[in-house]
Amino acid sequence: MDWELATALAGELPGHFTATEASQGSICTTGARGAGFPLPNGSISAAVFPHGAPVTYPVQSAGAVTARAATGTGGTLVLVSVPGTIGHPAPYAGDLARFAASLAPRF
Repeated sequence: MDWELATALAGELPGHFTATEASQGSICTTGARGAGFPLPNGSISAAVFPHGAPVTYPVQSAGAVTARAATGTGGTLVLVSVPGTIGHPAPYAGDLARFAASLAPRF
């Protein structure tokens, strides 16, 4: 788990999240930086893939919402929000693009 990414993601989420509550996340793969947060109604995960690296991550469950943005170093930031229950909305689904736009330049 990447503490810098966890701290940055925590700062975007409404509420009082801290990096100590973070997990590896569901989309981190070898060669990428990753962090995520379990939420009462699902989870949110972030991964930063370096410039030139393939952006691949595990398939997420039904209802997952994804946002991507170019990082400040030419890599790719991916955010994925996964609902806790199939048929329910993914947490912060409407905010993911804004979160990605805010986070990406930092990495």
